[in-house]
Amino acid sequence: MNKDFLPAYPAYAPYQEALREIFEGPPEAFAERFPRLAQSWEAYMRLLFDRQFDIDSIRKAASDNRDFHQWLLDKKLVLTDIPSSFVDEFIHDVRGRFRKRNKHPMDPRAVLDIRGAIESFLTFAAHQQCLPSQKPAAPGAGS
Repeated sequence: MNKDFLPAYPAYAPYQEALREIFEGPPEAFAERFPRLAQSWEAYMRLLFDRQFDIDSIRKAASDNRDFHQWLLDKKLVLTDIPSSFVDEFIHDVRGRFRKRNKHPMDPRAVLDIRGAIESFLTFAAHQQCLPSQKPAAPGAGS
């Protein structure tokens, strides 16, 4: 595994930890980037890696999330406050493309895996983004 490719790309500093351990080269690592969610993405990859998910599962989760992210960008949808209806619509599109390409429906387990990968990351990212901005309650509020 080549771990020396990222130092040559200082703009990709958020990816230099977990992604270096998970992906083998620049094309793989950079294909997984999320411009607006980079900090959450790095932390999420680290979490999966630290929880000893196998590399193929991490790569599949990265691929599913990359595809969803690209789908959002292609649809010109805002990347904040992503409702579950966006995930539903994306899954519907994925299943339709799969059926057209393979002439049979996608295995329901594969659908659950895709949905799980996306929803897990979005939940993680939402918690990551909320924590620093949480403000303490005003004195006397809620008591």
